[in-house]
This record gives sequence, structure tokens and C-alpha cells, in this order.
Amino acid sequence: MPEAYDKEAVQQILQLAMVKQGQEEPLLRSQLVEIAEELGISEITLAAAEEEWKVQADEQQARDEFFTYSHHQLRRSIAQHIAINSVLVIINGLTTHRIDWAVYPAAIWGLAILWQAWQVLWPENEQYNRAFRRWRLRQQIGESFKVLSERLKMSWTGNNESDAKHASIDETSEQASNLSRNDETTATEENSPSKPSSSGTSQLRHPTISPTTSVGHMSPSQKSRKQNRINQHHSSHNRISHLSRDSHRERDQNGADYLS
Repeated sequence: MPEAYDKEAVQQILQLAMVKQGQEEPLLRSQLVEIAEELGISEITLAAAEEEWKVQADEQQARDEFFTYSHHQLRRSIAQHIAINSVLVIINGLTTHRIDWAVYPAAIWGLAILWQAWQVLWPENEQYNRAFRRWRLRQQIGESFKVLSERLKMSWTGNNESDAKHASIDETSEQASNLSRNDETTATEENSPSKPSSSGTSQLRHPTISPTTSVGHMSPSQKSRKQNRINQHHSSHNRISHLSRDSHRERDQNGADYLS
């Protein structure tokens, strides 16, 4: 057995040992921490290694996605080249009964496809890396704009809902005020003394009725209507206070979500 192993050998040996032991399931982070402690690796070094591994994994995933995207674009370019230049060759043959000018666009386009194929099929060149960096930058900008638009949409929706609730509260408050004024007017009319009426030159005198006597001699239907108005008034005030509490609570929640 050799006295020392390099990093690649250690990784391969540990991987084979885990497979032989039947540990093909993913390791938990607690198990990873235990292995690091046994190897004398500090928690800070392990966290830094995890961050570096995550960056490398994300970049490798992006490269795989760009690899698929670039191959798809190459196949699409070849299909377009064949279809369009076939049409040009047919038109050239029908118009001049020979193939002359259709050769030039087919040749120029073919050279462009060969350059694209060289960049795609040999990904180790510098042109491929530049194309990958440009593609990834466009992807990141698109994701940033998407997140920003979603946040603005959520904020706009929350503000509209808040304005609608405030408008509903104002309308309910106005209805309650009108109902209160109607109750006061009705109570004043019911408690006021009867006015004498005249017909021609003769006047009929009615006895003056005090407010206390009028209220005391209200009919049952009048008492029921007055009690209904009072109940509606209290119900409107309770609804206003409930809507106001819900509006303030939702405004605070929207503000917290927007800041987060």
C-alpha cells in the first residue's frame, strides 16, 4: 500500500468504499460535519468549501444548459440553411434553367455554419467561453428583471386592494352618517308638538303635547322602527371599525413583504 494519496485518489477511494458499504444515498450535512471533524477539518473551512462547491456546481449547471442551447441553435441553423437555400436553388433553376447565383448565398451561409459548428463542437476554445459568458449575463439580467417585475406587481396589487378597502370604509362611514342624521330627524319629528291647522276662518286648537308624553305614547310599530334604526347604526359602526383594523393589518403585512 502506498504511504500517501493525492486528492483525486482519496475521493475515488472514499466513493468506492461508500458504494461497497451500500451507502448510495446522499449524505446528510451532519454526517459531512462528522467526517470533516474526523479528518481534522474545521467548521469554517468546511463552510468555505461548501460555498466554493456551490459556485462551481452552479457554473457547471449553467454550462450544461448552454451546451444544450448551443447545440439546439446549431441544428436550427442547419435546418434553416437547407430549407432556404433549397428554395433559392429551385427559383434559380426555374428562372435561368441553370444554377449560378444561388451558389453564393449557400456558400457564404455554409461558411458561417461551419464557424458556428466549430465553436459548439469544440467547447474548449476562447470563442465558446465568450459566448457562454454573454449568454449567462443575459440570463442573469432576465432573472433580475423578472424578480423586480414580480415585486412591483405585488406592491401595485397591495396598494390597489388597500385603496379599495379605504374607499369601502369611507362609503360605509358616509352611509352610517346619513343613517344617523335620518334617525335624529325622525326622532325630532316624532318628539315635536303638533302644529295647529287652519281651514278658512275657523281654527281647530289641539292640545300641546310634551316630548316626554309623545315618546311615552309611541305606538309599537314606531318603537320597532326606531329600535331597528339604532341597531343598524351600531352595526355600521362595528363594520367600519372591523374594516379599518383589517386595512391597517394588511398594509403592515404588504410593507413587510415589500421590504423583505
